[in-house]
Amino acid sequence: MHGTYNTSNSTYHITLENSFDFANHQAFRTSIKEAIANKAKRIAIDFSQTEYIDSSALGMLMLAKNETENMDCTIDLENVHGYPLKMLGMVKFDKLFNIKAAE
Repeated sequence: MHGTYNTSNSTYHITLENSFDFANHQAFRTSIKEAIANKAKRIAIDFSQTEYIDSSALGMLMLAKNETENMDCTIDLENVHGYPLKMLGMVKFDKLFNIKAAE
């Protein structure tokens, strides 16, 4: 997992790996803290390589949402496909996040 900040559009991009689970907890938290420190207006989380997510990933997304809630910052889940898309739909995360399915 890695994150990059684009100053021209105030977007922090996080690219997830094959599995988004508790093993990624620290790296994800670090990326969210970097986005907050940079005062990002948008956090784009790229799921294009992600085939699996678990309940801890859902919790990490909720924590990120809570931490950015008072910041005028949106979180977009991009290129979501397969099992992650199904899982996010089952827990109604489309009501909390902008989810863009992979084409």
